[in-house]
Amino acid sequence: MLTAAIFPMCCCAEGNFGSGAMNRFEAVAQKPATTFQTIDWLPLDPPEPPPVSTVPIVAKNTFKVAMRRSSPHDRLGIEVAHKGQVLKVKKVKDGMLRAWNQEHPGLEVRPEDLIIGVNGVNGADSRYLLEALAQSRGNVELTMARL
Repeated sequence: MLTAAIFPMCCCAEGNFGSGAMNRFEAVAQKPATTFQTIDWLPLDPPEPPPVSTVPIVAKNTFKVAMRRSSPHDRLGIEVAHKGQVLKVKKVKDGMLRAWNQEHPGLEVRPEDLIIGVNGVNGADSRYLLEALAQSRGNVELTMARL
């Protein structure tokens, strides 16, 4: 909203030089000052649990991989890619999964396998699985599918 105020203005070209007399008034439109709104920040609500997938994974073979992550520095040793609601194994590197593979012939995690669950979390989006992998401590259980 614009408000109008009248401010005295004089023009030197109209005479009365140096007399200090103001002989002309003009209405000048003023813009209102910018106002700032204070926002009170509230603590966030706890996150919603991930949605349970309603789309079944069709796989020839599903199996569980159970490992113990005794330290936050223990590396899973896996490279994954997002594939819809699951994570696709791209590469198994040095770490807990390589040790699992050596101890469990026949149940090895291989490239192209799908991670369809992490510690009971299976969501409608692979981001939930990746977050569960990153936050996993202690017992880590992966539900795997091989197409």
